[in-house]
Amino acid sequence: GDKTNNIIPVLKEIQKTVYTSNPTPVDHPLARSVSIEEIKTHLKKTKNKAPGEDNIDSTLIKQAPDEYLHLLSNLFTACHMEGYFPLPWKSAVVTMIHKPVKDPYNVTSYRPISLLSHVGKLFERVLTQRLSGHTEEMGLLGVHQAGFRKTRSTTDNIL
Repeated sequence: GDKTNNIIPVLKEIQKTVYTSNPTPVDHPLARSVSIEEIKTHLKKTKNKAPGEDNIDSTLIKQAPDEYLHLLSNLFTACHMEGYFPLPWKSAVVTMIHKPVKDPYNVTSYRPISLLSHVGKLFERVLTQRLSGHTEEMGLLGVHQAGFRKTRSTTDNIL
């Protein structure tokens, strides 16, 4: 619909800021192009939460045709190759949430939440999956490194 047509100009505008030179091809598993399949895999795990500053809703991305996902794929690949994370993906909309069963007239009864770009979070998930997979596959983390690893816990090292 109308919202879907608004995505392309936003993504194209961001893409203009990414390319600073022609990237030199690199033969490394972490440097391969971001595929539409990778994007779709991470989109399935994306929750339908409020959008960030770019106002692009996650449901909109999930329902987007492959043409839009191809544009995202090219954008993510360019960002990755250039080592660039667009400013709109870093900006958060901060809003206050009322804590349950607390006095609504007391400022301490509220907690802030940051609404970030779903496009930026999707890019982060792609990179995180690649990096964690590569570090595990190559055995780059020590046996005592348990925090933030799948099937591991920081309590493993206590035993």
